This record gives sequence, C-alpha cells and structure tokens, in this order.
Amino acid sequence: MLCLKFKFMKFIKIISVLLFIPFTLLLKMISPIIKVRWAKEYFGDRIGHLVAEMEHYLFLTKKKSLFIIDIFPKTIFFNSDPSNKFLQTHYRRRIVTINDKIVILLQRSQKVLEDIFKTSLFENLDFLLSTKDNHKIYTKNFKPTISFTGDEIKKIRESLHKIGIRKNQKFICLIVRDNLYLKRRMNFDTSYHDYRDCNIDNFKTAVNYLLKKNYFVLRMGKLQKNKMQLKNKNFLDYAFSNYKSDILDVWLMANCEFCISTGTGFDQISRIFNRPVLYLNQIPLIDWSSYSKSFTHPKFLFKKKVGKVSKIEDYLKFSFHRKLDYKKKNLNVIDLSKGEILDCVKEFLKILANNWNLSKSKRKKQKKFNKEFTKYLNHFHPKVDFHKKIHKHALISDNFLNSLKI
Repeated sequence: MLCLKFKFMKFIKIISVLLFIPFTLLLKMISPIIKVRWAKEYFGDRIGHLVAEMEHYLFLTKKKSLFIIDIFPKTIFFNSDPSNKFLQTHYRRRIVTINDKIVILLQRSQKVLEDIFKTSLFENLDFLLSTKDNHKIYTKNFKPTISFTGDEIKKIRESLHKIGIRKNQKFICLIVRDNLYLKRRMNFDTSYHDYRDCNIDNFKTAVNYLLKKNYFVLRMGKLQKNKMQLKNKNFLDYAFSNYKSDILDVWLMANCEFCISTGTGFDQISRIFNRPVLYLNQIPLIDWSSYSKSFTHPKFLFKKKVGKVSKIEDYLKFSFHRKLDYKKKNLNVIDLSKGEILDCVKEFLKILANNWNLSKSKRKKQKKFNKEFTKYLNHFHPKVDFHKKIHKHALISDNFLNSLKI
C-alpha cells in the first residue's frame, strides 16, 4: 500500500512539472523585456547562509533594473521558527517571496528544459548568493544592510548593563560548535558533520587568559550541549542565560572586539561587520576563510600507523565534508589541546596589537603557505573559486605552519 502511494505521489510530481513547463518557457520568452530569476537550489534558513548570501545579494543588486524580478521561497522568510527572527524580518522586507512549491516547479521544469536543449537557458540567482565572498564585495565600500533603531539600541544597552558589560569595555564572542543545534533543527541525520564538533572545556584556559586581559567574554550559541563551568564577573555563558534574544545575538556578534569561532555559520555576522575572527579547529582546510580578516588553526589530521599529517598537499587532498570519508582514508581528526588554543589566542592578540603587521620571516612563511595552498587547491579542487585572491589579513597560525613540511 505504501509503495503504491509513493509511486502515485511521484507520478503526480512528474505530471506537475510537465504541466509547468509551458509557464517556465513563457518566462524565458519574455526575459528580454522582463526577467524573472530564481535560485537553482534553495539556500538555507541556517543563519550563516541567510546572512552571508542575503548581504551579497543585496549589495550586488543595489542598482538592479525594475524589469528584473528576483523571487525567493517564502518559507525561509515567513515561518514561526526561523534561525533568527530579527534577521528574518529584516531581510523579508527587502525581497520578493512566493510559495515554495512554485519555486520547486520552476527549478525542476528548468532542469527538464535544459536537459532537453543541452544548454543553460535561464539566468539564475545562484551566482549572487555567496557565503565565501566570491565577488570580493568587502573591497568595494561594502556596508551591511543590518542596522538597529534607536529604541532597539536603548534596549540592547539595558541588556548589556544587566549582563555586566561596562561602558566601553571590550568584549569577545566565543562560539564553539557541537551537534545539538543541527540535531534539533534538522529533520535528517546530521552526524556526518560530527568531525567538526569541539569540546567547550578545551577553551577554558584561553578564556581565563582573556579575562586576565580585562576582556568580557561571552560564550555564544542558540542550542549548546554543555555549559562552560567558569565563574568570573567578566564571563557569561550567554548560550545558557536568560539574556538571550535574536536581536542581541546579532548585535553582540556585530560589535565584538573579535570573535573566536570553530567555523560555524554564526560567525558570518562578525565577518560582514568586518570584525576579526579567530578560527580554531576549523576543518577541512579547503574551507579556510582566505577571503576575510581572519587567523586560523585547523584541526590536525592523523593517519593511522603513520602519524600526524605534515604536508599541505595531504590536507587539501583529504579535505572532506563527511565523517565517513575520513574513516575510509584511515584518518583521525584531532582537536587542538588547551595549550595550543591558548598559544593561538596569544599569537592572535599580538597580531591585533601590531595592526596585522608581521615580521619579515613570518610574512615570508605565510606567503609560502599561500603559494602551496593555491597550487594544491588547483590540483585537487580546480572548481573551487573563492580562494582566487587571498585577503592580506587572512593568516595561518605559526603552530600549524611549523607542523607542515613546506
């Protein structure tokens, strides 16, 4: 019975797409006069995609013709449980949305037509939606569209006072990835991403060091597994606090002195506001944030019976996005130790104090890494296009560089 029902539903979907083809063709025919564009695939509701892709899109279409109509799936911008309500409301005011089913029919009918004609027929939105700054918009007088009203700022200041952040006190946002958020939010098995998770306790030594430097540290997150067991008037495990709000989430990440992240979508807010990001345990190396003001130390790779991977060539060859792929290659993904995290924080603070200026020897080492990275990227991942121009302030930790044979 279930099998028959499944076949019937599949048949209905096929018929729906076929019936929709004339409408899609009509859009193609009128495109010289009025162009309607959509994405070939949905872009996600997850906060990193929402922020980065929408900011790229809105910047690149500031002077868009009135005769170009861009449409987005409605559910992302009109649902009761978004990744961030403040951002959802902000962006839906600036775009055109339609029923998700229509977007799906456009996507599927487009695919059928392009399979028939063996060529691309439509101009889609995908090239305007980037989480990696493919268009280098941050070198083009970019300013985020996100802003806060006077009343919102007043409420935010009241919250900061309650939290204990003093006026003009520098604060740092720490976001450490675990699997709880995706597990709760997604309706599919997300365990293939578990190699990216980190233990919050490994960051405690570094946080204590920052507290001694008179920074206020907030451990961020919407859904986190474990609290950071640390008591200090200048520390707040915000992820488990009663002060949390979607608007405060955004304001804190946008105004922090810098962000420490293990590589999650949430850090995109800091990036678009040009806040420096210290990436610790971010992996795979192919996802290095070479396009922004950042300092990175990835997790280590250990090959069974061989030991620590020490070639940049191998880090790029083994740049996988699924846990099982590492297992197939007999690779263990190893987190940085407490001491290594502390050393990275100290190195990063020195770089900030020196206004990103490096000694000649360290700059030479960075340039050598960039050259090797680009060479092996082109060899193993020739279609990856967001590392074409490496940001002058995208740096790799000395500790990681010293572990490589370059």
